[in-house]
Amino acid sequence: MARQMVPSNSSAPSDSTPARELTPSVDVHENDQEIMVVADLPGVAAEDLNIQLDLPELRLVANAKALDGTPVRYVRQFRVGSAVDAAKIGAELQNGTLRVHLPKAESHRTRKIEVRAL
Repeated sequence: MARQMVPSNSSAPSDSTPARELTPSVDVHENDQEIMVVADLPGVAAEDLNIQLDLPELRLVANAKALDGTPVRYVRQFRVGSAVDAAKIGAELQNGTLRVHLPKAESHRTRKIEVRAL
């Protein structure tokens, strides 16, 4: 059963309660062009989300509060290798679903080799 969450900037009981750390549900998809990480982060607002790339690792950290006001901290780390073009990474958060697009560097993309008949 999924817990309902509200953004951490909402009114809730004391912030002195230590955050409970959770590992979010994540799917990783890869094709010739990119690696895409899709994370389920209910109740997280974009301003409460921190995504860092320190090759070869990608780290996601997000804060939210449960409906009962309990602080929750989502943490997940991935090893993405050196195939990522760091300058072109993008992310979007919509309805609690985060999508991080990690385009592959040109040198790591699959290429079709044309064969010439002689």
